[in-house]
Amino acid sequence: MEILVCMSIFFWVYTTLEDGFNKLLKSIMWGGFIISVYAILFYGVGHIMFVIMGGYRLESVFDNVNAIGLLCAFSVILSVYYFIYEKRHWLLLMDIPIIMVLAACGSRKAMVILVLGSLAVYMLKADASSIRSLIFRFITTIVLLVVLVLVISQMSIFAGLNERMEGLIALIIGTGEVDHSAMIRQEMANLGYAIFLENPIVGIGMGNAHIIDAQVLGEDCYLHNNFAEVLANGGAIGFWLYYRMFFNSFRLTKNYGGLQEDGGKILVIMLVSIVLADYGLVSYYSKIYYFFLMAFYVYIFQLKKIYYAVE
Repeated sequence: MEILVCMSIFFWVYTTLEDGFNKLLKSIMWGGFIISVYAILFYGVGHIMFVIMGGYRLESVFDNVNAIGLLCAFSVILSVYYFIYEKRHWLLLMDIPIIMVLAACGSRKAMVILVLGSLAVYMLKADASSIRSLIFRFITTIVLLVVLVLVISQMSIFAGLNERMEGLIALIIGTGEVDHSAMIRQEMANLGYAIFLENPIVGIGMGNAHIIDAQVLGEDCYLHNNFAEVLANGGAIGFWLYYRMFFNSFRLTKNYGGLQEDGGKILVIMLVSIVLADYGLVSYYSKIYYFFLMAFYVYIFQLKKIYYAVE
């Protein structure tokens, strides 16, 4: 109930502001910076450097470290967006503490989203009407991806994250030393799918999968995979209702011509990033994602106003 009230207030405020969606994106960007600065002050610079250099992860104290890492990733993506589209070069300095905290969080999905999301922002700057521009952007995006992967893999600040990433890759390809965390999370996801197959229509009730998780795997927590979590708890109906919100965001943006605008492009990048992240986390319980959904509908509201004003 409190989420509905809060998001309704935010929606009302930002739909009444001129250029509200742009202001909302900047709020998210600055929110990631503020959280990173707070995390540095809360844990201490010394502890964060110890965690980074030792290849450890920050403990979840004032918030889940995966959630902090993802907010940092989205903040960097948005700063890259404003750097490219509005030439605000100084925003890149803001990314220093954000990336520092992201590295300490050790979130693989956050790092993947940061890299792919930032490159997608760069790619979508291409002139869609020019084949030469599209080819140039595509080639340079691939080159940048390779360079970024090589640089990140060699930097000591990402040593712990690289080790966890290697364990995840080993799980996917079936060779090498599998990371224990990745293996446990895969077992949780498989358990969720098994629960869904036994209760395919309405599931076992939202928030209940952790009970079976505790009984079967000894892990009394959510399934670390939103697809498995929602399918197990809500069945096919719950899955459709939840992801319908994201699908509608894209459909309405497309119908009202938003995909031709910069705001629509960053919205699609964030939508795709969220869906990709759902493979390794449970977004259903996260207030951050409902805030993002609210932001999407603020943009759609503005598109509708322009669309009907023109008609």
